[in-house]
Parts: sequence; C-alpha cells; structure tokens
Amino acid sequence: MTITRRSGLLAAAILLLISGFVVLVAGPARAGTVTFTDDVPLQQTSWSETLTIPQFDPAQGTLLSVEVVFEATVDGEANYESLDGSPTTITLELKANVELQRPDTTTLSLLAPLVTQTDSAAAFDGVIDFDGPSGGSFPGLNATLSDTQTFTLPADLVLFTGTGTVDFPVSAQGMSTGSGAGNLLLNFMTDAAAEMTVTYTFAAPAIDIEKSTNGQDADVAPGPSIPVSDPVTWTYVVTNTGDVDLTDVVVTDDQGVAVSCPQATLAVTESMTCTANGTAQPGQYANLGTVTADSAVGPVDDQDPSHYFGAAPAIDIEKTPDSQTVVSGSDVMFTIVVTNTGNVDLSNVTVTDPLAPACDATIGALAVGASTSYDCTVAAVTAGFTNVATVTGEGPGGQEVTDEDDAVVEVRPAPAPAIDIEKTPDSQTVVSGSDVTFTIVVTNTGNVDLSNVAVTDPLAPDCDATIGDLAVGASTSYDCTVAAVTA
Repeated sequence: MTITRRSGLLAAAILLLISGFVVLVAGPARAGTVTFTDDVPLQQTSWSETLTIPQFDPAQGTLLSVEVVFEATVDGEANYESLDGSPTTITLELKANVELQRPDTTTLSLLAPLVTQTDSAAAFDGVIDFDGPSGGSFPGLNATLSDTQTFTLPADLVLFTGTGTVDFPVSAQGMSTGSGAGNLLLNFMTDAAAEMTVTYTFAAPAIDIEKSTNGQDADVAPGPSIPVSDPVTWTYVVTNTGDVDLTDVVVTDDQGVAVSCPQATLAVTESMTCTANGTAQPGQYANLGTVTADSAVGPVDDQDPSHYFGAAPAIDIEKTPDSQTVVSGSDVMFTIVVTNTGNVDLSNVTVTDPLAPACDATIGALAVGASTSYDCTVAAVTAGFTNVATVTGEGPGGQEVTDEDDAVVEVRPAPAPAIDIEKTPDSQTVVSGSDVTFTIVVTNTGNVDLSNVAVTDPLAPDCDATIGDLAVGASTSYDCTVAAVTA
C-alpha cells in the first residue's frame, strides 16, 4: 500500500453529498481499462455515508485486476488562545480519521489526513478573542492522503464482478487537537471529504470473421449467381479485434470445404485471409464459416454465413406431331411448346426452323418453369421432309442454352384410283362342242385401295366374280370355263 500526502490551502466550506459516480473509460470499448469514481464532498465531521461503485460487467471481458484509490481530505480552521502567564509555543493539529469499509464492514482503508500548524504565543493579553499576542486563527487548513490498493486474486475479484453495484460504507471522525501552554483554549472547524476511484483492468479477447463468395459479402441469400460447374472461391478475412494475442486460430466450414490459412496466430489488430475453393452446385447454396482461437484468458469464436445460387439454365422444345403423312399440295400444321426447364429466368428466347420459316418465333423472356406454345403452318407441301426446330435463350450471366426437336412429314400423291384386268389367252381355237377355259387377273394399279371390285363377262357368265377389296398394287386371279362352245 502506498500513501501519498498533499497539503495546501482551501477555503472552508460545507457541501452536500453528490450522489452518483463518475465513469472514466480509457480508449475504445476494448481498451482494457474502465474507471468509476464516487465521492463524498467536504462536510463537517463527524459523518457516515456510502460510496457506490458499479461492478465490472463480465460481458466486457475477463477481469484481471482491480485498482482502488481511496483519497481522504481534511479541511478547516484552527483557533487558539493561550491563557498562560508566560510566552509559549503552540502546536495545532487539524486532523480527521476517514475509514473506507467493505460491504461486510471490515476495513478496506483507513486514512488520517493531518495539517500541523505551530505558532508562538505571548503571555495572556487578558482578552479571549483568538487573536492578539496570546491568540491566533488559522483558516484554510487542508491536507489530503491517498491509498492505492491493487487486487488480483480471484477471491477479491468476485466482489467487483457482476452487473450491479457495490456499496462501500465510508465515515469520517474529527480528531483535531492542540498542545502548548498549560492553560490553552482551542476551537476547531473540521470538515472531511472522501473519494473512491476504482479502475478495472480486463482482457477482452475477440475475433471476427468475414466470409465472401467470389468477392461478394453474401450474408443473405441468394448471393452471386454462378453457373453450375464454374469455380467458386471463398475468402475468410479473420481479424483479432480484441486486446490480447490469439493462438491456435482455426477456420472451418460447415459444408466440409477445406479452408487454408497462412498462419495460426494473430496479434492484436492483426488480420489474415484464408481461402477455400469449390465447384458451383445447382440451386441455392449456403455455407457457414467458423473461426476459433485461444487466448491467455480463454477461447473466442465467430461465424459468418455466405451464399451463392448455382445457375443451371436449360430449355426444352417439343414440336408435334413427331411425324405425319399428307396429300401432296396440302398444308402441314405443327404445335411448338417451349419450356424453361432450368432454375433461372431466361431472356432472348427465339425459335428458328429453316425448313418451316413460318415456325420461327421471338419469345423473349421466359421465367423458371414457364412454357409458351403456338401453332404454325407450312402451306402447299408437295414433297416430304424432316424439319428441325431449334430454340435458344440466355441465362442471367449470358450463358446460352439451346435445344432442338424434329418432325417428319411424308407426302403422298393425290388419289388416283385405277384397275387393270387381263383375260388370257387373248385368242384360242377349239373344236366345236369343246369347252373354253380363261384365266382372269385383276390388279389395283392406282394409288388408293379399292372396294366392291367385281368382274362381269356377259358372254361368259361363268367368268363373273365378286372380288371385294383390293389394296394398292394387289392382284387376284382365277380361271373360268365356258362349256360346249359350238360357235
């Protein structure tokens, strides 16, 4: 314990107790010290008061030590009158005992500020006026003592730790006295003041991590749009934001991404940048970077999320019917359906169909999952063909997507029914009364199937026949006989 003595002259005064306290914070919130002061201003002894000091809030860090500076002041006036019949030397002491107690009333500090004043007095001049040759008055006497104590033991720090306040009883007793002549009349006005200043020294280890995805601090979804399979780079800027050095600094990622850091220690205010790499996956992606570290007063950690959207633009075109057969000269109709099958909106969507220009279309924008359909017609088709419709579009990053679908058109001629009959032999000579035999062949020589096919032969009724249906290119034959020909 150290005691500092000061003396000087102050005018005597009686003041009211100033309730509350003074707070002094050294530097920013993580500077390592915070100071609180409360006092009892000068007032006439004897008195008892309370000094109130806020506790150290553990949320600010770890309390390392408490410095208590207790200051006591005595102030006042001393008067004497020597009633002795001979000259003498007078010694006056203006003094107060000022005691600071713990909440349990045990003494924390006891100070006795003292002002000593000496004077030479003549023999009693016959008048008690504290003046003249045998008397004296000494106003404005003042002295201050201070006591500094530092506590570092956990048992001592408990008293000062919490979120409330601590009340310290403080009292002052006037102890002024004088000596000298055998017959001495004394008069003192003794005031005392007390002030308590508590300084908390603490360590506030802290760490901060700021995670970015491809250079964007994407704390909130969706984050940057990255084409699927494109590279992704995560950066983790780690900073020691506390007031103690950090060791065993480790950065991890909840998605199993391997994070690489250049070092494992960080001095106060020092930063480092860690990195990780990956490949963009489709859809919304989120991962959480976590940093942990140790310090002389305990571990610290911090987290920061990041996001990206894996853009997978895709498009589909369906041209129907897949195949059709039409009569030459007929119109051919198609239905085209275009669908955004990806996970991002598309723009500049167009359809081209070189063999069917009427099916070309400018669709423009197409939202995720949206479809658009339309019909188109190719007029007066005379020859078969296979046409391919192609659709293209652009994703948010300018990525081009495309798809195609074909349709087959077959053309048949206009209906031209035809039939052929062949009766053989073309001629023959027979003996009168003989039978005559013929072979008849009927063929569908047209381009359409025939029905109700029938053969009549008035001179040879036996050669009449009902054939019925006859497919394109099909033939049927049969023999017939005319009996006993005589002419």
